[in-house]
Amino acid sequence: MMPSGSGEGGRSFRWTDLFGSFSSCNSEASFNQPARDYANPGEPDAPLYHPLQEDGQRRQELSDRLGINSIGSDMPDEVRESILKTHNSIELKIEKALRSDRFSEDSLMEKRHQIRGVLFYPNGKALSLRTYNQHLHYMENFGTHRSVPYKRVIKALYNQDLELEKI
Repeated sequence: MMPSGSGEGGRSFRWTDLFGSFSSCNSEASFNQPARDYANPGEPDAPLYHPLQEDGQRRQELSDRLGINSIGSDMPDEVRESILKTHNSIELKIEKALRSDRFSEDSLMEKRHQIRGVLFYPNGKALSLRTYNQHLHYMENFGTHRSVPYKRVIKALYNQDLELEKI
């Protein structure tokens, strides 16, 4: 029996032939990591998402709506800013999900105020920052389509409380 790594073919087998060198001085990319200079050639570039609304306009509308739906509550400025930032992130994810579900862009823009009511003010009042952050965290970890806010929109569509056109 021959020792491991040697064969009768005249050339001995080396693990580095199969997996490359483990030394840090190797200029080639390692087996598990692509070189940092270029994208993975096997994966297409993710398409850049183009929101339906400019950030400034969206933020102003979200701020106005939060002001209306939080009348009578004493909300510190830092909490208000955090809620607006979270609303913006959630709305972009919901918008992207609804567009991927083939709802028309015109319909989404036309009904955006109703959609915001369903998303952010299900009982007519603002939810807590903690709740909004939990929703966003869930979307980021498990997907928008599985989130409570997305399910609220779908339920509103099913109950015909909200109508969106498909393309």
